[in-house]
Amino acid sequence: MNLILTLLFLVTIAVIGKYVFQKIPVDNLIHNFLNYSGFYYLALGVLLGPYFLNVFTEDVISQSYFVFSLVLGWTGFLIGLQLNFKQVSRFKSAYYFKGLFYFLLNLAIIFALLYVSNYLIIKKLTWLEILLLAVAGGMTSTITISLLIRTKKFDAKSGHFLEFLAAFDNVLGVLTLGILFAAFQLSTSSQKEALFYLVSAYLIVFLFSLVYKALSKEITSFETELLVILAIILIVVAVSKILQNSVLFLSALLGTTVANFKNVNIKKLYLAVQEWEKPLNFILLFFIGIILRFDTSIIVILIFLFMAIIIIGNLISERIVFKKISKQIGFQTFGLSTVSLAILLDAYLSGAKIEFLSTVVIVYFITNLFSIYSIKKREMIVE
Repeated sequence: MNLILTLLFLVTIAVIGKYVFQKIPVDNLIHNFLNYSGFYYLALGVLLGPYFLNVFTEDVISQSYFVFSLVLGWTGFLIGLQLNFKQVSRFKSAYYFKGLFYFLLNLAIIFALLYVSNYLIIKKLTWLEILLLAVAGGMTSTITISLLIRTKKFDAKSGHFLEFLAAFDNVLGVLTLGILFAAFQLSTSSQKEALFYLVSAYLIVFLFSLVYKALSKEITSFETELLVILAIILIVVAVSKILQNSVLFLSALLGTTVANFKNVNIKKLYLAVQEWEKPLNFILLFFIGIILRFDTSIIVILIFLFMAIIIIGNLISERIVFKKISKQIGFQTFGLSTVSLAILLDAYLSGAKIEFLSTVVIVYFITNLFSIYSIKKREMIVE
């Protein structure tokens, strides 16, 4: 399959995925999760990848990296659009402090347990790799949170905070990813070179956000405005590759800058970008399925250790931060966030080991399915 046929196939997946997600209702929680999470597209990617039918060969995959980076940029841009600072006051300041404390506490516990496990058992991971896994493992699952709110009679205050926490975790995770990329550059390059790359990347993102602002005044069609956004995201993705930075973080930075411009209809723009979030995520899951590798012994060790550490970390963090809510939640918040997959994919496209992405993908589905099973077992569903 050549690159043109690959692009046509991916567009078909996006269109079908959008239709399936919007038009076919699934009442069963587990099937609903599998549909919502894009599991079927991941499985299709594994089937058509080099391990099985080899429809997507290694050469085609390597030629398609930039296409998937563009989809990743779209995801980051959507996350950044949520950071409209004028809307920050909608949430109580206590939410931000508690959400930040929960994220950092969970991150610290998971990092410490992974560090000890690496010292005693794995003995192969760097501290940056451990921190990358800790970031992915410390993010709250938006899927299980939404199920909790929909199926459990929380009081309004608790439900509101849980919704905030799920969204805030995504932002903090992407921000931490940006810091990790900066730390990696500073540790592997000369300080002057690393600072030049970092500052250049941030300035270029800001420059093109100004370009968008200038062009938006002249654009009369909203469809044209979306094409301009797509073109700028494409440039930001190219910049991230040239200057060795995070696609997800730089595109989120672009979205945040655009979201805080005056005279920009952020709500309309956000809804338009969000409309294609799910089908594009299906494309990302398909791509992840193609590149997954399970032929190394460290995968099995990482999966069991990572999953056990996530459970311990979340259990401790919940009991400390949530207090009253934690008795109602139990094991339901242990599912990893979909942004965790995006973070590991971003890191993989920048040179991280495929074992980390493979581990997080497996743990993502296991922990979320375990969370949903726990919800059903505790009879939290309102029939």
